[in-house]
Amino acid sequence: MFDKTKTRVINPELAAVLPKEAADLIWDMFDTMLAYQAIMDPVVTVQIADAVADGKLGLYFVQESADGQELEGDYAGDEAFLGKGLTVEIIDHADVIYMDFAEMLKAYLNTMHAPIGWPDAEWARQTIVKKYQIFAENR
Repeated sequence: MFDKTKTRVINPELAAVLPKEAADLIWDMFDTMLAYQAIMDPVVTVQIADAVADGKLGLYFVQESADGQELEGDYAGDEAFLGKGLTVEIIDHADVIYMDFAEMLKAYLNTMHAPIGWPDAEWARQTIVKKYQIFAENR
C-alpha cells in the first residue's frame, strides 16, 4: 500500500482549481506521513485550511482507522482557492497514487440544489469541477 516509488497523478479537473504549490505541499506532507508510517488506509482525505497564517498552510489528514493528523507547511502560492471547502483524497491504486476531489465533496455537489439562475437539468449535466467552481464563486 502506498509505495513511494509509484507515479503521482492529480485529476486534471482538480489540477484546474488546486494550485501546483498547494498540490506539492500536500504531496510533501503525505510523504512525511509515509516516512513515519502514519498512513493506515488506502484512501486518505485531506482537508485544507481556510487561510494561510504566518506563511503556513494547514492540512488535516483523515483516515478511517487512525486519528486525524494536522500538519502545516510553508506556503507562498495563490490563495484564491482557500476558504471554499476544497477537500481532496489521496487514493492508492495498483500502479499510481491518485489525488482527486474527495468523495464527500463530490456527493455534496451532486446533491446540491441548482444555484439561482441555473436550470436543474443544466446543473445536473455539469462536471464536478464546474459545480465546484460555481459553488466556490458563491461562497
